[in-house]
Amino acid sequence: MHLVFIKFIEVFTRAGLVVGVTYSLALDDAGRFGITVTLIGLFAFAFNWERHIDIQRRCAGHDVAALDRMILDAIPFWAFNQLLMLPVFAVLAAVMAKLTLLQLLLVLLIVSGEHIANQTYQIALIASRYWSFVIIVAVKNVAVLLVVLPRILLAPSQLTLTFVLTTWAVGQTLCVIVIAAVWITRSRPSPSTRVGFMRHILTQHRASLTHFQIGIVAILSLQFDRLAIASLVPLSAAGTYFRHVLIVSFVYQFFNVASYNRILPRIFAAARTEPIPALWRPIRREFAMVVGVVLTGLVCALIADAVTGGRISARYHLSLTLALPLLVGALLRVLADFTGLLCNARHREALVLRNQFVAFVAGATALVVLTLKFGITGTAFASIVSSGIYLVLITRAVRSLAPSPLFADVGAPHAGTRS
Repeated sequence: MHLVFIKFIEVFTRAGLVVGVTYSLALDDAGRFGITVTLIGLFAFAFNWERHIDIQRRCAGHDVAALDRMILDAIPFWAFNQLLMLPVFAVLAAVMAKLTLLQLLLVLLIVSGEHIANQTYQIALIASRYWSFVIIVAVKNVAVLLVVLPRILLAPSQLTLTFVLTTWAVGQTLCVIVIAAVWITRSRPSPSTRVGFMRHILTQHRASLTHFQIGIVAILSLQFDRLAIASLVPLSAAGTYFRHVLIVSFVYQFFNVASYNRILPRIFAAARTEPIPALWRPIRREFAMVVGVVLTGLVCALIADAVTGGRISARYHLSLTLALPLLVGALLRVLADFTGLLCNARHREALVLRNQFVAFVAGATALVVLTLKFGITGTAFASIVSSGIYLVLITRAVRSLAPSPLFADVGAPHAGTRS
């Protein structure tokens, strides 16, 4: 719980920066910033190729020296992915967000550092001695927010996209330097047994391919709307949409940190001895908690707007017509992800991948059609279509699983384990 608390500080200070900047910049720059943040998140994930899952799985139960060796061996793999994908990122950021050359260079520093920062939490989950990495990232996020916050609160007219990106890039670079220094002074890796460089790279890509496919389809399902918005509507409309979609981001971040990641080990352990019907009970409780938090937040926001005579919604171009369908779509996706957890618990991640892909294709098609027809309002309602399709498909997949415990299904504790 201490680590979760630190992670909450990191996540919500970063979210505070994104929200404050998006709501303070002019609509065109808000659109540019929203597109840029979306691309940073996508490529920080792509750089990693879900390597951390393999590290966590192979190091479970081993000493810290083995973990140090796995992390050290992962660095060339991550560097290779960055060198391969940074040019693609640069082209997309320049074309979709219409950034200047200086802004583009700053964003390249940010996305490279964000990838490294994202991995600190995954590593810290394995060994508490790496908690300091998460603390460093949290301190960086707090510092960047504190530098930008005075302009957000006191002089929003003086807040520029270049100033925000410069502050973020400087903070990110210093953060990576400090993490590297701590790593060098504290790590004691075991002797290397790694094969040749390119063989190691290709072997790791194959080992993590299924997990990466699941992850990238899930991320695209959640963020394809933002990429489509960048291509189909003017930047001012994109700015309005990003101000609303941040609400969905809050819901999903809360869900991942406070709920999904917290109950995941419990569901995995229970799946070995308990039948599927018994596994539904904690999932229903968790989903009810998420719905309760979302409804409470929505009611508070509506009351605050009513008390101010509608000045908040007018100032920031907010509308229930956009916010409500986005929230409904987010809650349907949360329930679908909880349901998919049961497939993962039974080592049936292929079902998750297949159903996510089908839902993504259908949802992306509906999104493009509705956006071209109705603008950003159509985009918002398309989120219900995409999430609803995935929920129906993954629920059918879970019902196809044998209801008996995992041991009873496979006959031995190790039989269903992935390689």
